[in-house]
Amino acid sequence: MQALLFAEEIDNPSDRIPSFTFDNRYTDSTFGIFLPSVACWVQLLLMLTISQFLVVIIAGIVYYVIIPNRGDKTTTAFPYLIGFGIVIPLCLTFPFWIINILGMRNHMLRFSAFTFLPITCMFQCMEAMFGFSPYSVEASFRNYALYYTSPAEIVFDKKTHMAVTASRADIMSKVRSFVYYILMTGTYKSILHHVEYRPFESNINTNTTSSIGLELFHGIFDWKLLLNNLILTILFHMYLSTFTVGLCLIPTMVLRVRTIATMDNPLMMSTSPSDFWGRRWNLIIHGSLKRGVFMPVYRYSSKFIAVWITFIVSGLFHEYLIIGACLECPRNFGKQTAFFIWNAFIVTLEHFLGNASIFQWIKNNVPKPVITALVLSTAMPVAHWFLHPYTNIQMFEHGEVIFPMVLLI
Repeated sequence: MQALLFAEEIDNPSDRIPSFTFDNRYTDSTFGIFLPSVACWVQLLLMLTISQFLVVIIAGIVYYVIIPNRGDKTTTAFPYLIGFGIVIPLCLTFPFWIINILGMRNHMLRFSAFTFLPITCMFQCMEAMFGFSPYSVEASFRNYALYYTSPAEIVFDKKTHMAVTASRADIMSKVRSFVYYILMTGTYKSILHHVEYRPFESNINTNTTSSIGLELFHGIFDWKLLLNNLILTILFHMYLSTFTVGLCLIPTMVLRVRTIATMDNPLMMSTSPSDFWGRRWNLIIHGSLKRGVFMPVYRYSSKFIAVWITFIVSGLFHEYLIIGACLECPRNFGKQTAFFIWNAFIVTLEHFLGNASIFQWIKNNVPKPVITALVLSTAMPVAHWFLHPYTNIQMFEHGEVIFPMVLLI
């Protein structure tokens, strides 16, 4: 079975054979149409199914062991021992078991195995330990298991504690969005493929192993680097949108339950750094981080500390994702954490300076697209700290088998 499912897994995208070809007589060139690999999508679904089975077991441990003992003065440390000592290590290690069992070699498939369910599972355990689970999910084990196994957060009715039923319009909307992002991402990748996902030649910080010191800031305002960062940020947004909409589609179609939105147009509508990170970008992970990290830290400290700890944790779990995607690749550990620390600094500046008259004037008088461009400009000079680990392991090339593409051959 493993040999059959992974027969089409391709380590080197250049080995792919086009499904169709056509000639352009004006340029005397031949183009190939590459359809998405059915086997790769089957592999993704199989990986997700195995992950869901494992997180149901983890959900059972949390629901029947941690939650009943939470707040009990006689067993104060017990929930934390189980959570930090057993559950969270299980959440972080089971993807390694899955990729070994299935023999997954493609970096994009491996990255998918480490994203969302393992991460949300970890933060869901943390929010349970500290009592910040969303309303209604702890009302029954059915709700709790549903909450853990759904890659996207399910909407529950606060009166009945039941999952809100998805309408036919909800399903069709997600189907249309999924098809749209598949086609748009494939088109965008078809353009970037021929320039190896770096349209402008710039090696600034690409191979720098250091994650501290002034070396990390060298050339951050080079215009070629800035444009590369913006182009890859758009691609990363397309990837996330495709996969998060696809993940929402599964519970919506199979279980007929409604899920929260996953993205809220962050690259076009953000009005501030905190708006970008807190209300628009990757709302699945944002909700998990907010309840599992920010709120528990805020309970025992200040908002300032909670914000910084949340960004640092975000950086660390992104480092974990890169390690899982390619165990044998050279390490660039620390760059992604540095990127999130930078953004914690930017959000902190917004908190102290955001009410200044100049910023209020900009907010009230400058067109929103210009404001969004200014917001993005706070991150673009250092976005390569986040993006280069992905390009260095050729994850975007490995992801080509998932999308329809038209390439010059």
